[in-house]
Amino acid sequence: MSAYMMIDACREAGLPDPEFSEEWGFMRVLLRSKKYVEKLLNEGERRALELIRLTFSTAKAGRFPVCQP
Repeated sequence: MSAYMMIDACREAGLPDPEFSEEWGFMRVLLRSKKYVEKLLNEGERRALELIRLTFSTAKAGRFPVCQP
């Protein structure tokens, strides 16, 4: 798999781009999980992300979310 394909796959999955480095003659690729990314969010960003997830999951099922303040 090429580096460009790895970057595209991460972006499609909603993950940060992988980090590439060379250490002691070996290629290193750092992939970050969604849980890692979510830890970096503040409370407002977490709520927005949850609303987006709810909207997409219910839209796929043919329903619409009910927003509560």
